[in-house]
Amino acid sequence: MLTALMLVPVMGIAGLAVDYSISSLQHSRLTALADSTALLGARRAKEIIEEGVGRINPRIDGLDAQLEKHFKTEASQIKGVQKKIQVDRKEQDVTVTVSWNVNVPSVFGKIFAQQSYYIRGTSASTVSLQPYLHLYLLVDVSQSMGIGASREDQDRLVKLEGCTFACHLPESGQKSTSYARARAADPKINTRVDIAREGVLEIIEAAKGLARGSSPDRIRIGVYTFSNTLKTLVDIHQPISSKYDEISKLVEKQLILGRTEGGTNLMGALKSLEQNMTTQPGDGLSPNSPKVAVIVLSDGVMNSTTTVMNSK
Repeated sequence: MLTALMLVPVMGIAGLAVDYSISSLQHSRLTALADSTALLGARRAKEIIEEGVGRINPRIDGLDAQLEKHFKTEASQIKGVQKKIQVDRKEQDVTVTVSWNVNVPSVFGKIFAQQSYYIRGTSASTVSLQPYLHLYLLVDVSQSMGIGASREDQDRLVKLEGCTFACHLPESGQKSTSYARARAADPKINTRVDIAREGVLEIIEAAKGLARGSSPDRIRIGVYTFSNTLKTLVDIHQPISSKYDEISKLVEKQLILGRTEGGTNLMGALKSLEQNMTTQPGDGLSPNSPKVAVIVLSDGVMNSTTTVMNSK
């Protein structure tokens, strides 16, 4: 008699354990589906923005219906699933949130008047996009940039040339300059312009890393030099401006101390550079409204105050 009395609660507890296992399995399946749906939505939103085709925001808003169809198809074997899929975009961040709930019918819980078990969950995925950026690098190549970069470099220049400057303009008919001889020294004697060139190369390498996985023109780089005259080394409006390896090779070879001018007309250089910025700065959400940054690499010694400058 005692065994018969104990059998009912024991079977009930065992039944509840079976119900719990069934509910847990369904919870795991739906959680995995919600995770995959959120990731799919974030990936697709990134592709839409990267493609830059048509009106971007309406296409992203239309993702909701696509993701709901995907979720419904994958969850077709589970009856009564309620879902809510939301795609939010804030500047360069897109977040896809998938919420779901379902009542799982009980098998043995009905013995204790438990008709079903309510389970729910939420999954979210966020993708951050690199904004479109136009990066203007303005490098001073005036003669003051030919000073030895460090005290050691200056001392070595004195021994080599009798002066701490490697910036003397070549005399008529002279092929070699003190700057060329400083670069040819072993080990090389660094001047200020050499350090500026290293800085430019590091900036290009950083841009290359940030743009990896994005559209080719996500970050465009223009390199300009100035002394008395603004000169273009890399035109930001040309295809080369997003070919970082080519820019690095060009900078390595051609970004050197000026040979024909001695002044430092910084204000004129900035004014001339502004005239080259034909694209209107914006929020960085599209190629037509990039964020714009100007980085000036100079020793800060301005010996020319005129703002009138020709550009080449």
